[in-house]
Amino acid sequence: MSTLQQAIAAIQTIAAGLSGMRAAPAYPPDSINQFPFAVSYPAHGSVGGTDFHQARYTIVTEIHVSRRDLPRDMATLMPYVELFTQAVLASPTLGLSATALAGTIEFDFAVMEWAGVPTIGFVFKTPVKQVAS
Repeated sequence: MSTLQQAIAAIQTIAAGLSGMRAAPAYPPDSINQFPFAVSYPAHGSVGGTDFHQARYTIVTEIHVSRRDLPRDMATLMPYVELFTQAVLASPTLGLSATALAGTIEFDFAVMEWAGVPTIGFVFKTPVKQVAS
C-alpha cells in the first residue's frame, strides 16, 4: 500500500501543474514569497479492517493568493476551483498512490495568512482511500 505522504505528494504534483501556479512544495514551508502557491497536509483519517488493511484520509490543499488588490486577487484565484478539482478528479488514483478518491472534494473560500503574509484562497478537502490486502 502506498503511504499518506505519497498521496500528498501526488496532489502537490497535480497542483504544481495548474496554470499560473508558482509553487507547490513537497512539505509546507516556513515562509514563501511566490503566489499563487499550494500546500497540502493531512487533516484526519482512519485505519482499520479485518480481512484487509484500509486507510481513509482527508488531505487538505490550500491555494493561497497574496492579498493586495481584491478584484485582481479574486480574478487570479477563481479559476482554481475548476482547475484543481478537475485535475484531481481526472487522476482518481493520484498516480497510483491511492486506491481511489473516497467521496467528493469539498472546498471553502477563506481569508488566510501564511508566515505573516495576508492571503485569500481556497481550502480543498480531498478524501482518499488506500487499500492493501
